[in-house]
Amino acid sequence: MTLYSLPAVAMAAIAFYVGAYHLFIYARRPLARQDLPFALTCLSIGAYSALCAGQYSAASPEQGVLWQRWQMLVIGLLGATLLWFAHAYLGRKPGKLPYLLGAAIMAAALVCAFDRGSLAWLDKPSIKEVHVPFLHAPVVYREMAAGPFSIALSVLGVLILAYMIWIAVQSFRRGARKKAARLIAGTVLLAAAAASDAAVNADLYDFLYVTKYAYVGLMFMMVYALSDELVAAERFQRALEDSESRLRALFEGINDAVFVHDLDGRILDCNEAAHRRLGYTRDEFVGMHTRDIDSPRFAQGFDERIRRQLEEGRCSCEGVHLRKDGSEVPVDVNTSLITYNGQQAILAVMRDITERKQAETALRESEERFRMLAENVPGVIYLCKNDRRWTMIYLNDAVKELTGYPKEDFLTDRISFADLYNPDDTEGIYADVEKALADRVPFHLTYRLKHRSGDWRWIDEAGGGVYRNGELLMLEGFLSDISARKRAEEDRKHLETQVQQAQKLESLGVLAGGIAHDFNNLLMGILGNADLALDHLSPVSPARQSIVNIETAGKRAAELCRQMLAYSGKGKFIVEAVNLNEVVQEMDHLLSISISKKAVLTYGLAGDLPAIEADPTQLRQVIMNLIINASDAIDEKSHIAGEQGLITVTTGVMDCDRSYLRETYVDEDLPEGRYAYVEVSDSGCGMSAETRGRIFDPFFTTKFTGRGLGLSVVLGIVRGHGGVLKIYSEEGRGSTLKALFPAVDTPLPSRAAEPDAGEEWGATGLVLLVDDEEVVRDVASEMLETMGFDVLTADDGDKAVELFREHGDELRCVVLDLTMPRMDGEQTLRALRGIRQDVPVIISSGYNEQELTTRFLGRGPAGFIQKPYQLRTLATVIREVFSTWRPPEHPDTSL
Repeated sequence: MTLYSLPAVAMAAIAFYVGAYHLFIYARRPLARQDLPFALTCLSIGAYSALCAGQYSAASPEQGVLWQRWQMLVIGLLGATLLWFAHAYLGRKPGKLPYLLGAAIMAAALVCAFDRGSLAWLDKPSIKEVHVPFLHAPVVYREMAAGPFSIALSVLGVLILAYMIWIAVQSFRRGARKKAARLIAGTVLLAAAAASDAAVNADLYDFLYVTKYAYVGLMFMMVYALSDELVAAERFQRALEDSESRLRALFEGINDAVFVHDLDGRILDCNEAAHRRLGYTRDEFVGMHTRDIDSPRFAQGFDERIRRQLEEGRCSCEGVHLRKDGSEVPVDVNTSLITYNGQQAILAVMRDITERKQAETALRESEERFRMLAENVPGVIYLCKNDRRWTMIYLNDAVKELTGYPKEDFLTDRISFADLYNPDDTEGIYADVEKALADRVPFHLTYRLKHRSGDWRWIDEAGGGVYRNGELLMLEGFLSDISARKRAEEDRKHLETQVQQAQKLESLGVLAGGIAHDFNNLLMGILGNADLALDHLSPVSPARQSIVNIETAGKRAAELCRQMLAYSGKGKFIVEAVNLNEVVQEMDHLLSISISKKAVLTYGLAGDLPAIEADPTQLRQVIMNLIINASDAIDEKSHIAGEQGLITVTTGVMDCDRSYLRETYVDEDLPEGRYAYVEVSDSGCGMSAETRGRIFDPFFTTKFTGRGLGLSVVLGIVRGHGGVLKIYSEEGRGSTLKALFPAVDTPLPSRAAEPDAGEEWGATGLVLLVDDEEVVRDVASEMLETMGFDVLTADDGDKAVELFREHGDELRCVVLDLTMPRMDGEQTLRALRGIRQDVPVIISSGYNEQELTTRFLGRGPAGFIQKPYQLRTLATVIREVFSTWRPPEHPDTSL
């Protein structure tokens, strides 16, 4: 090796290193298309430089020619690789011309390299002497003379260089200016080196160093041109590897099942999640078809999904996959069109939505339960805006039953709850709701709402605000119809009032009855003694008139007692069939003279009035008291306004149901049915609510002192007859009081007339008188003795039983007080009947005979006399008992 060959060796080494390096890069990571042709070009340059070094170091002309032959071959390879590299570097697709040029230069190079005939070479080596820079002596080298094929090879090389410049210029025009400029520069340098070599061969230039080693500049120009490309490619390769690593980690680590399949549905790849989800291994998945894991119904839509994928690039849907064990998995599928290993493929991400489906199912079931609850709940559930009209967002169907309007009317704002509020309640509703919302507490309202039918409904509303992040979104609540409850409360209050009134009346009645009973005992002494005194006094005695006055006063007091007993419901009634019209007509004259001169009395008597069972005397007292009360009311109004009043007496019959009877004064659970009534109405001053609540209290009056028993007696008589009172009255508009009595279909026989006690009647025998009041015993004993009886007296039941045992055979009659301490009249009568059944017993009491009948249930005494009584009355009762009494055939020992 000579000094002249060292640069060629260095150039060959560099070219081989660069070519081998890029060939290694291409073998590892075939990224850019220019890597392989660039590596082959560098290797060709290295081979040419090595052959040049051998030529420059040849020991004989023949050896130099051999090296030169191999140079021809490498030049052909270099021309072909340059064409390949130029197209790859510029990114251009080669046409037919580069293939023809490449094939031609390779053929010419082969002929030049291996033909030893006269066609290529004049096997006459020539010896040339050239001067090399930096050397002080000429250098001699040997080479073959040019032949036709070598000339053709040179021409083809020029064409190749020209073609490379042409395609570079075209690329420069199309925008790849940087790459095109670099390729043009390298090609021009190569052309300059070829021209310099041709000049040396033609003895036109002897700078062999420049000529032979111009390829070094070409190589470094190409290395420079590709340095940034190769560095970028290397970085891209590393980034791609990192990206692939991350993508693979993501691909495998994602919790969703990911599949890659071709357009026919053949699975190409999948991740680990797909294996976990469906139970197949990765090897089992690869090669399977998507229909193998799709449910039959979902598999039917595969072609349609592929069509949409190709048209839109993406596709999303829900489907059902099948696990290896055959169980179904609902999935959410999202697919994208990708390139996988050089072919179009589908990337499908399958998300298991089992929990979501379960949640949706649970939500639907919850919504269905809520809907069923909301639609079946006995009330209105609502959501509304917080505006003045309470604009509705949601309502259940119950609103129609509550208001009469369908919920669509509220949801479309054709009507609002605000339109239905009672005007008296509206202001309070808004105020209560606004205060509750300001305090952020629930609200509770009770108000009246107008139904579509015009009725007012009582509404109970409970609700509150719905907030999010402290902001009021809407109102929610529940409405219920409490009209029935309100009516029940009113009925309960009315009933409580009635019970309280009944209790008050009962307590007052007990008090009145007790007072009347005790007072009757006192009156018994007064009237009895007065009666006896009159019987013994001379008709011309000066004291007779005083005793008559005492008797008159006593009778008035007795009448007062009877009124008190009537109030207590324990008055003496003589019950018979009565026609109210007849009673009123009989009283016409009496009523006319009893009313105020400022009042006019009119009648409205109904025809065909059914009979009632009543005491006519008591009925007359009821009517008279009602008329006097009406007359007083007119007097009071006339005194104030100077007007003449009107009093109307009306009779009639009506069917009373439970609701009507409930509204009467002191309803005592009377039966429904037909009731005859007498009604007295006036145009007087009327009554206030406070007055109406007290009108039946004894001695309560708005008139002068000494009045007040009239209506109390009316109430007692009506109650005693099983009737009720109905009151209508307003201040300044008069009053109407209606007394209703149960009607009967068949009149009852009236009680026989009382026998005349004035006839002389003698009596003998022994009579037992039992009474705890001494004054009664004294006067009654004297009455009995006056009649001719012998009298035994006892002050209590025990003594009476003892005397009855001693004188039972002698006794003709027993006069027994009903109310006594320790052993009362009922117990005493039972004890007497246990000793002897045939002795008649007359009960004496301040209460009425009806009370007596109730207590003894038809198995009682032979007769009854009400205190206070006089001699004539006592004689009448005893005479009647003796004439009618018959001892029982079958004695009742239960007494």
